[in-house]
Amino acid sequence: MPGMNIIDGDVHLLQKTDDSDVRPFMGNPYNNQSGPLLPAPGWDPYEYGRVTPDNWNLDHYARAMDQEKVDVSVLFPTRALLISQIPKRGLPTGYSNRARDENLVPAYCRGYNDYVAGVCKQNPRLRGVAVAPWQNAAAAVVEARRAVTELGLVGIALSSFGVSENVGSPAFWPVYEEIERLNVPLLVHNPSCQGRAQDLRPDSFLFQDTVGGAMETFHTCSALIYGGIPEKFPKLRIGVFNIGVGWIPFLMERMDKDFAGRSEEETPFLKHEPSKHMTGGNWYFATTYDERSLPHVVATIGENQLIFGSAYPDADGLFPHAVSTLLARRDISDQAKKKLLGDNAMALFGWN
Repeated sequence: MPGMNIIDGDVHLLQKTDDSDVRPFMGNPYNNQSGPLLPAPGWDPYEYGRVTPDNWNLDHYARAMDQEKVDVSVLFPTRALLISQIPKRGLPTGYSNRARDENLVPAYCRGYNDYVAGVCKQNPRLRGVAVAPWQNAAAAVVEARRAVTELGLVGIALSSFGVSENVGSPAFWPVYEEIERLNVPLLVHNPSCQGRAQDLRPDSFLFQDTVGGAMETFHTCSALIYGGIPEKFPKLRIGVFNIGVGWIPFLMERMDKDFAGRSEEETPFLKHEPSKHMTGGNWYFATTYDERSLPHVVATIGENQLIFGSAYPDADGLFPHAVSTLLARRDISDQAKKKLLGDNAMALFGWN
């Protein structure tokens, strides 16, 4: 489709497994330490060697964008999403002293955000997403402000794993208020290699990747909706990534049904049914390129809230045929393709 700008809204910035990429930006004492700073992620996040982060560099991303004919890629953190797993100081006692260091998470967030900002300066076609220390709302406000106003990062990631409190609760309102004020989106993304510490059911990465990330994303979206965040912060844009879009009609219908039978005290800050918000213009959902459910989702929520996110370089992607596969589809209109591949991402990130 000539003249169309293509935006890949979900590219994964592969990080060093020993945190040696971020550590130099963290200051003392962390920049003088060696070895991983974050707790072990659980299942191998790099798919049993099919993806090799320690050998990755910016040339890989530039060549991939050229092959796919992508104009702009939004870089999401990978390893940095694990910061949500680090508990507040003293909780629980089974964590190492390093992981219980109350200064580690804010320092890591500052270090990662400085690191990704530097990456993006090397290639203006790359736009970085920031991380924030959600364990402390006041600190998250400060880092979100710095990441956007000083570093030029384009959104604030919320890992769907690990934050121990209900992310729809008033405790997080100051963070949402600041993100809304900064006019950047809140971006929900899951680290699919990670599961809840007490959940021992998955016995393979395949199992965890299929179920874990999806279930936690459902939980996060439900928490935001039932917490009334869309009504409390009506200009806050929210993007949901890394699990496709086929689930949206199911969860939307399920929430509407349950909301109809609620008691008022259960949702004191939510007055309108959940589907009004999920289809109301401020929620955006990333699809891949070959989801068979895509026409149904377009018919259900409209064509204005779907964006393209390849999750490159995940081993199960269609690179270098992701964009061409989507363009070749005959079950959605050319107008929908144009919006999905560029226009809607422009709206989500506030670039139009």
